[in-house]
Amino acid sequence: MRPSLLLAALALFAVLPAASAQGISPSHLRAAEELADAVDLRTVLSASADLVIQMELQRNPEIAPFEDVMRDFIGRTMGPEGLLPLMVELYAEAFTEAELREIAAFYRTPTGRRSIELMPALMARGAEIGRQLMAERRDELVALLEARARELERGN
Repeated sequence: MRPSLLLAALALFAVLPAASAQGISPSHLRAAEELADAVDLRTVLSASADLVIQMELQRNPEIAPFEDVMRDFIGRTMGPEGLLPLMVELYAEAFTEAELREIAAFYRTPTGRRSIELMPALMARGAEIGRQLMAERRDELVALLEARARELERGN
């Protein structure tokens, strides 16, 4: 396995939320679980884990023989099995019980359901717009980086 893939995998664990449901009442935690259900977080996490695998396989086709291992591991860690309880705790820590219930109620409305349906496509389109903008302005970034490199060389 390439070192860059290993480093990327380790970096994922550095950004995962730390589990600590201390001080959260059972009803508060249930409200967070209700929000997770309202936004169909289980499905979102499954799809996200699958997308991570697909993207990594596209970026590094030489790891195709390891796809089953990756699917198992990423499914257990970044899929619902691994992340759902942590995300529920994160929601419970970020919002009051009343706020969680209000947010869940919104996502159960037709507008809330529509926003859930559209969000993946909107996020994908937003990412594409960002990539396109960066590609268009790549030369500007390179020039800025080169200018800073020259400044640093002069300062040493």
